[in-house]
Amino acid sequence: MERIKDNFEIVVPIRSTEMDIVFTDYEVFKTDLISYTEKHKLIKLINLGPFIITDLKFEFLELKDIIENEIYFQGFTHIGQREFKNDYLRITIIVTRHTQIFDFNVEVSRLVIRKLGLLINLSYEMSLDFMNGILVDPKENLFIGSTDIWHSHFDFAYTHTSKMNWPSLKGISISTTIDWLLDNDIPLNGTSNSKASRAVNALSHLFSDLSEKDSSFLFWSMLGIEALLAEGNENISSQIHQKAILILGEPKEFKKKLKQLYNYRSRLVHGETNFPAKFTYDGDEFDAEYWDYLAFSGSILLSLIRKLIVENKIKFSFQLMYVTDHKF
Repeated sequence: MERIKDNFEIVVPIRSTEMDIVFTDYEVFKTDLISYTEKHKLIKLINLGPFIITDLKFEFLELKDIIENEIYFQGFTHIGQREFKNDYLRITIIVTRHTQIFDFNVEVSRLVIRKLGLLINLSYEMSLDFMNGILVDPKENLFIGSTDIWHSHFDFAYTHTSKMNWPSLKGISISTTIDWLLDNDIPLNGTSNSKASRAVNALSHLFSDLSEKDSSFLFWSMLGIEALLAEGNENISSQIHQKAILILGEPKEFKKKLKQLYNYRSRLVHGETNFPAKFTYDGDEFDAEYWDYLAFSGSILLSLIRKLIVENKIKFSFQLMYVTDHKF
């Protein structure tokens, strides 16, 4: 079957957060991405289906670079960009493909953006969003398409962590995360194959467009936590409470909230909590409590996965022990 070689660019606005949080890892992330040399590892995590990415190149652009490039500026105007950002990421992609694939460039760009967004947010102590971007054919100097928003909800997790001073969300490098995924055979394509893999896949469901409000976010964050901390179906709340403290340390404040987290999730899932209809705006009290617990659970899941990455393992092991002081 005939294959052709393609070369195109994704130019996408990036933002770290709109909340009152200072992310020192933002500049670290930019430096790491530009200097990352083992692109074959990243490509191995991204590749899927009837195409093969053979090379990726990352560059950061400023607003002046967009304004001074006629194709870029026209492209963002074409997709209705009303507010221009200060930072843009340009990803140059070289790929081979089957000639009959429909909307090929859009599909590849969606895959690259989403997996890169997951890796970045999983690694660095920051919340990063990809806004609507453009696709450009550099050979023909043409605008050829657009990308969707890929938004994480982790800025709320960092806000919650700063309030509780727990758990630690210290960042790691993207190269460390990529090595952990590959060394432990944790795929970003397909079905999960381990506790760690289930947790990462659960975390991937905490991304959406900016307008999405869905109670399944809390379900996915709790699923990831349970995958790492729970065994069997008994005493799930106690298991999560005890094991989270053993791994992440005990909160100095809001100690009861960790116990309340699973109870809130259970009451919501089992229909014991009153909630508004999807089409109503009369749900401020429910929304405030729901998003607070989502931020809390998201911070725990993110911290647990980073703990696994730092220790280069795919599960936490616990041992039941009987201790006596031998007093006679």
